[in-house]
Amino acid sequence: MLGGGRDFDDGFGDDFGGVRRATVLAGPLAPPDQPGRRLIRYDLLAGAALLLALLALVPLLLLRGDPDEISSTPRVPPAGGADPAGQVTVELAEPTDLSDKVRLNWKATRDLDFAVVVAAEGESAQVLLAERNHSMTVEVEPGRKYCFMIQASDGDRVYESEPQPLRGATCRK
Repeated sequence: MLGGGRDFDDGFGDDFGGVRRATVLAGPLAPPDQPGRRLIRYDLLAGAALLLALLALVPLLLLRGDPDEISSTPRVPPAGGADPAGQVTVELAEPTDLSDKVRLNWKATRDLDFAVVVAAEGESAQVLLAERNHSMTVEVEPGRKYCFMIQASDGDRVYESEPQPLRGATCRK
């Protein structure tokens, strides 16, 4: 009815001139029983943790790669042809039997660090460091059979001499 009657409740009171108070629902997001507590934003906290983890991983990933793998500069072999590491030989001379000692002499085509492998018949092998020396005297039991071998290293590879028998021993590499 458009005339003088009311067909609906508009919520403003009985007449348009009357004052009515509106209730505003605003305030802290904390429950009323805990007024001083702040609400933690777990989504922001998780995002910050993820960002920090990614920032920590970036330097690790950059430093992890082998420089030889990513180098664009080709490696040039040293002057004189082939790689000298492939041409290394170690030769052990025939051992000199001194009854209770054995004198060993060897030579190599490069400066290397040496070790003497001593294998007595029926026992496991021993390794004696000879450093950069090209000879060594080793104590042995008189009459017992032995095998000797020289191992050499340049820090990257290990090279071996042929084994040398003493007193009729049968040696194998």
